[in-house]
Amino acid sequence: MPSIITLYPLDKKLVLPKPQEEAPREKVALLSESGRLISTRKRDGWGSASATTGLRKHPVALYTRGGNEITENFPAVVEELRSLALPKDILVTSEIFWTSGSGVREDLGALSGLAQASPENARKTQEKTGSARLMLFTPLIIKGKDVSSLPYHKRAEQVAEWLDKRDHELLSRMEHLTEDFAALQKRVVKESWEGLVLYDADAGTAFETNGRHEKPPRPDGCWKWKPLFEADFVATKFEPGTGKNTGLAGKIYIAQIDSRTGQLFPCGEVPLHKKEHKILFANKAIYPIVVEVAYEIRTPKGALRTSSVLRERSPLDKKIEECILPEKFWKK
Repeated sequence: MPSIITLYPLDKKLVLPKPQEEAPREKVALLSESGRLISTRKRDGWGSASATTGLRKHPVALYTRGGNEITENFPAVVEELRSLALPKDILVTSEIFWTSGSGVREDLGALSGLAQASPENARKTQEKTGSARLMLFTPLIIKGKDVSSLPYHKRAEQVAEWLDKRDHELLSRMEHLTEDFAALQKRVVKESWEGLVLYDADAGTAFETNGRHEKPPRPDGCWKWKPLFEADFVATKFEPGTGKNTGLAGKIYIAQIDSRTGQLFPCGEVPLHKKEHKILFANKAIYPIVVEVAYEIRTPKGALRTSSVLRERSPLDKKIEECILPEKFWKK
């Protein structure tokens, strides 16, 4: 693997690392006991890469994980990044996110709109609603050299050193949470966080230059943890499957009852994974039917993300009128 890659424009073959999907509980416990566990909050934003190029016209640049440049869409963030006056040829893994007016919860939909809008429209929107923010994780390249194999804690310390040199409002480093893992799991649920990202402080990471973005490197020593929530919904219809699922149901559409009106409030769709569910929900005669669904996160509009059907509920067990939409999702 070459030690230097093109940072402007960013080499599209660069594949950034991602956390492993499941945190090994025994290993996490041992790391916590030994003081080697770094626990951070998982934000609900876009994974990104932040670069310093040394170029006069483009001294810093911001990219999506896929290598698409979004520098001009986030001018306030980029200006703060430029003000750090970092050496050239630095590439840092990062995450860009946008919070609502309360600042309590990230809004991935709003961020996606900003990233996909024209630079002019993105700028005007942020002037009215507030700028997106950028969290810097750890560097992969410093002064053109690959530093990804260095321990997480050393690379995180370098980011802290850079940020401590200037006042900034929109930039931040990884927040190191001090509670033990059990306490943090409860905090995630209580404060409606998306989850945690856990690091072995002494582990390195890796990146690839093979262009296989569908298969990013997931080095040992970095894991994510998300809670699973469960709730009951009314399945209203299905969408037929395709390919090998022809003749079966591919997904179902779900809703809950708005108690103010008694009407069904659409809550998006749920993909079907189990063969028995694909057969069951392909029968139009069963609708509407109550289903129990597991999910990782619920968007501000009430839709689910990373969801799956646990089971159908018998009318004797759960009635349709009992599937009530939580008040926080009521349209104002």
